[in-house]
Amino acid sequence: MNLEIIPSESGSDRSSSVASGDCCSPDIVDTEERVNLFATTPQPKKKRKSRTAFTNHQIFELEKRFLYQKYLSPADRDEIAAALGLSNAQVITWFQNRRAKLKRDMEELKKDVESVKLMTAQKSFLENVNDMNLLKSKVTHSHVDRDDHLSSDKFRSLSETDQ
Repeated sequence: MNLEIIPSESGSDRSSSVASGDCCSPDIVDTEERVNLFATTPQPKKKRKSRTAFTNHQIFELEKRFLYQKYLSPADRDEIAAALGLSNAQVITWFQNRRAKLKRDMEELKKDVESVKLMTAQKSFLENVNDMNLLKSKVTHSHVDRDDHLSSDKFRSLSETDQ
C-alpha cells in the first residue's frame, strides 16, 4: 500500500494542522484507492443472446402441443426440445410467451364481447324508444280521428234535426 501526505490548502504542515483541528488539514490517503476512485470505467454490458428464429415446423409442433397442454412437465419439455432440436430454455420461454399471448387475446375478446353487449343494449333501447314514439303518434292520430268522427256525427245529427 502506498501512502502519501496531501498538504492542506493553507500549506501548513501536518503537526500544526492536527493540533489546531483545521478542517483543511492534510490527510493520509491510499494512492491506489485514489486512483481507483478516478479511474473507474464502466464494466462492459453482457451481450444478449440473439432472438431465436423458430422454423415453421417447430412453431407448428409447439402450437399443436399447446392446444391440449398449456403447461409441460420436465419430461414433456425434454421430449419436445429433443424432437425439435431446441434447448429446454427455448421451449420454456416459448410456452411462457404463448400463455401470455393467450391471456392477452382472451382479455381483448372479453372487451369485444362487452362492447357488443353494450351496443346491442343501446340499439334495443333506441328501438324501444322509437316504438314508443310510433305508439304515441298512433294514439294521438286515433284520438284526432275519433274526435273528427264524433264531430262529424254531431254535425250530421244537428243537420238532421234542422230538417
